[in-house]
Amino acid sequence: MPQHEAPMPVTTPAIWGLDVLQLRQGSVFASGWLYVPAAQLTSLSLQLRSQDKNAESQLVGQITLVAGKNRPDVLQAHAQHPEALNCGFVGVGTWPRQPRKGDQLVLAARFSSMESISVRIPTARWHWMLSPSPWQQRKAGLRQLLRYGRRALMLLVSGQWASLQEKLSRQLEEAPHEPLSPQLTSADLLSLGASKEGKVHLIVDHRLGGGANHYRQELVQHWLDQGSTVLTLTYHLAKLQPMLVVNTSQQQKRFGLEKISDLLTALATIPVASITYNTAVSFVGAESLPELLISVKQKHQAKLTVLLHDYFCICPSHFLLDANGQFCDIPDPSICRQCLPVNTHGFTSLFQGDVTQWRQAWAPMLQQADELVAFSQSSIDLLKKAYPNGSNNSNGINYESIILRPHKTGHSGKVVVNVCQTEQLVIGVVGQIGFHKGAAFIQQLARTIEQQGSPDRIAIIGNLEARANSNIVRQTGTYQRHQLASAIQSSGANVMLFPSIWPETFSYVTQEIIELNLPLACFNYGAPAERIREYSKGMVLISQE
Repeated sequence: MPQHEAPMPVTTPAIWGLDVLQLRQGSVFASGWLYVPAAQLTSLSLQLRSQDKNAESQLVGQITLVAGKNRPDVLQAHAQHPEALNCGFVGVGTWPRQPRKGDQLVLAARFSSMESISVRIPTARWHWMLSPSPWQQRKAGLRQLLRYGRRALMLLVSGQWASLQEKLSRQLEEAPHEPLSPQLTSADLLSLGASKEGKVHLIVDHRLGGGANHYRQELVQHWLDQGSTVLTLTYHLAKLQPMLVVNTSQQQKRFGLEKISDLLTALATIPVASITYNTAVSFVGAESLPELLISVKQKHQAKLTVLLHDYFCICPSHFLLDANGQFCDIPDPSICRQCLPVNTHGFTSLFQGDVTQWRQAWAPMLQQADELVAFSQSSIDLLKKAYPNGSNNSNGINYESIILRPHKTGHSGKVVVNVCQTEQLVIGVVGQIGFHKGAAFIQQLARTIEQQGSPDRIAIIGNLEARANSNIVRQTGTYQRHQLASAIQSSGANVMLFPSIWPETFSYVTQEIIELNLPLACFNYGAPAERIREYSKGMVLISQE
């Protein structure tokens, strides 16, 4: 939309709901759903507004919300409106200042029809968060539990067992049990089932799902099997709170931290043997983490390993998508300085500085890491481009510390998918397909198939976070990894497409499809292109347009 064209207000009221709204120290996390019947949403933001002396509404700041999330529970309740399926949203970010009483929180939506709508969130829904009492906190927790219960019931009734299992495990496993005491002791760990002889390992990781979390779970289990204790520093988004998860062979305990820096004091007497940085995407104040991890390393003489699961150490837009939603290929920092303030991808709204400051914060951790582990050559090349060595560059890193270590998928290689029908082209796409995974491309491909009257179809083995003609795009919903082969077989897919628009650092899905011996195409980005280029049934597409 050209910026000089002001959107017209929508006359049809929005149908919406809030699942979670959390305010904490100038940051906000929100999730919920919003749609307008017969309208296609193009952007959604959460605005903080104040009133001036003339009672005019003034924009203080806004946070872009990721819209288009699948909400089968909302569709179940609003079956007459197909827009309800992809009406979910989620977002996290910071405003220039903390909200105050008298401010307004507004959901601002724009649509493909050049129309817009603003929904004011009732003050009773959030004013109490500015200074909550213990009773209000308990009441909010109960209210949120009831919302999750209603969503779970909808999924249960509709037979979406896999989706229900994933959502329940995500929500029930996240909440802290209790606040972390100022200092953990070896006695505390022993009381939780830690072995006296076992080592203590620290991992930093988000809890957003995906390949990075899968890697962390396997690593935690590996150390537990060795009799070690594993501490995971993570972030509880719905509470906007850092959390330390203690895993022993006997139990798991989750502790809430007031701030990330409390970790250094808390672990002062714990003999940390190793530190593994998995990823800190979604952490508020993530730029302070490198200094913290270096301090822990130096205090305990611990081994520090940095894993390149994404490009967060290069840019807050951790998929390296620019403000236009395209792979940036790491341009000159002068271009980054123009891009970052208007970039809405990833978790860019949580950082208010420029990309040079960002890399200066992360460079010391990369320089002092004992190991930098990459899962593809393309990731190494991009890291070198962002942190070039040279006499005039203090951000340079030791390239000799980089280790190339592709993941293992665990697929036996004995299971293959037999393509049974070739009369109709059915393009299979695997995963939770959000924007960075190519949702917009799939949406446009479906439109093209529809406009041309083609018999071709698209099978999403997973979910598509975009609205598409259900006669052309079929979705299986969430699946378990061991069910992938049978899910592809049942979908009727006879050629596979990996439509991701960012340079993925590995991609379990790509490797699994190759091992299933299926024809596979992808765009010319990252690790998938590296492997598909060498695959006898692979094709690398030059452009996604």
